[in-house]
Amino acid sequence: MKALLLSLCLTLCFPLTARADEALGWQAYKAGDFVRARELFAQAGTPDGFAAACRTGLVLGGFYQTGEASVRSLHRALDDCKAAVAIEPTHVDAHISYAIGLGFEGKRLKKAKYAKASLLLLEDLLVVSDDYGILHAALGGWHTSVYEAGFFARLALGGKRSKARAHFERAVALAPEDIGVRYEFIKYLAYGKSDERQEALTEIATLATLPVRDIFDRFLLQRAQDIGAMIEAEDKDGLEAALEAATAFTNIREQKDQPAYPLEAE
Repeated sequence: MKALLLSLCLTLCFPLTARADEALGWQAYKAGDFVRARELFAQAGTPDGFAAACRTGLVLGGFYQTGEASVRSLHRALDDCKAAVAIEPTHVDAHISYAIGLGFEGKRLKKAKYAKASLLLLEDLLVVSDDYGILHAALGGWHTSVYEAGFFARLALGGKRSKARAHFERAVALAPEDIGVRYEFIKYLAYGKSDERQEALTEIATLATLPVRDIFDRFLLQRAQDIGAMIEAEDKDGLEAALEAATAFTNIREQKDQPAYPLEAE
């Protein structure tokens, strides 16, 4: 009888605990307590939990931490994504976040192999998830980041504004109310010429009408409005600063001495 009760607890209590941890994690995330949210998500031990921990780590390290703490959060986020995929190999969100994280690691180390690995992972996902707006936004962000990195980055990696635009337009069409998707599109437009910057103002106005789900959405909205203010003021230096503040892991290049995150092939 005791063995039967133990068996029932293992099969029923653990999933309930995992769901409770995930629910508490989302409560903490929405409130802006990203450190606690990450711990609760990982504690759940589920694919969705680890994927959420990965995403939270990217938010935490990308916008709310600096220095070594930022790099540690990036590396842990990559580990959490790998944990999600180890349990559920087809977890699309975990794969996307992992690819994005690799791109940031390449930015830190100035090594093209990370950016190439990031692009390969994202493009491979198109085979099964071409109708997923977040995936197209990630690809648009990849091309934008490489293009803005300069001529040699574009030459080595092939980042193109035309491809970025195509991915962003598809992303917005597929996920019109996703604040993160439109936010990345706004950044792309703000980097462009005068007509595109005016288009960014229209997108910012649309962004302000979307439902805000949590504190991080509100953070993105404020950053987008800061960009818009600089466009309206025709302040080139101010716009550059606003775009830098709107981008995750902006100071990560200063952390070159931290150990490199190993690529799968290494």
